Amino acid sequence: MKLIQIATLSLFVISGIAISLQVNASQRQPSDLNVATIAQRTCAVVNDPEPPLNVRSGPGTNFRILVQLNNGSQVAIVEEQDGWYRVVINPPNGTGWVAGNRVIVTSCN
Repeated sequence: MKLIQIATLSLFVISGIAISLQVNASQRQPSDLNVATIAQRTCAVVNDPEPPLNVRSGPGTNFRILVQLNNGSQVAIVEEQDGWYRVVINPPNGTGWVAGNRVIVTSCN
């Protein structure tokens, strides 16, 4: 699982001389984020030639099946990895992975 680095840098300058440097950083797992908010831009519509589409716990067929989706189902995309899409399946924080060749990417309705 990837870490997301969030950092804030503050530099105070008086008369052209830097007098203070503050760095605040934190690391958050993607699962800590509200994925429903992140995924509002792009969706996937299930178009599986052998329905239903398996939604898996990771990006590959070796991961366990979480749920199955019928053709025509629309899910919000959170990220892409090696031809697989991480999608929202149980808002606000539940996600799973679908094979990219079994969905049509579109804008969310």
